Amino acid sequence: MNHNVFENKINLSHNIIAIVVTYQPNLEVLSQLLIALVPQVTSVVIVNNSTHCDLAAWAKKGDMSAIELLQLGKNLGIAAAQNTGIHWARNRQAEFVLLMDQDSIPALDMVSKLVSAISKQPSPAAVGPRYLDKRHDNSESPFVRIRGLKFERCICETKDSVIPVDFLISS
Repeated sequence: MNHNVFENKINLSHNIIAIVVTYQPNLEVLSQLLIALVPQVTSVVIVNNSTHCDLAAWAKKGDMSAIELLQLGKNLGIAAAQNTGIHWARNRQAEFVLLMDQDSIPALDMVSKLVSAISKQPSPAAVGPRYLDKRHDNSESPFVRIRGLKFERCICETKDSVIPVDFLISS
C-alpha cells in the first residue's frame, strides 16, 4: 500500500469515522478501498471478524498508521463487528460513522456528498450512496421503500438526487 496516498487527506469539518468490517478479505481489494477511503474521513477502524487472515501482519507491511485494527478473534457476525466499531467511534466523539464492507470501493467524493445530503435533511437517521452491483453488469441498484406489504424499488433520477427510503444496505 502506498503511504503517500494517506498524506492527501481532504480538509474535514466533521469528525467522520469509517468502520470497515472484514472477514477473510481479498487484501488487494481491501487496499483499494483504504486508498479511496482514508483521505475522505477523520479515521478508519478495521474490525476483523476473521481468524484466517492475519491483518496485523499485513498492516505492518504497509503504512497503516492512519488505520486502527480491532481483532475480534473469531467471527461474531457483521452486526457485532459493526457495533464494536461504532462503540470505538463513539469513544472518539464521532459526529458521523460510515459503515463499509471489505469489498466496497467508494467514489473519491462519496463521503463529502453523503455529508452534504444528510446536512440538507430535516431529521435524517442515515444516508447512503447509490451503488453499482457487480453481479448485474455494474447496474445501479435500487433503493427500497415499504408501501403497505410491498417493496417499492426506487432509482435515483440524477446522480445528486436524494430520495427518502426505509432502509439502506450496510455498506
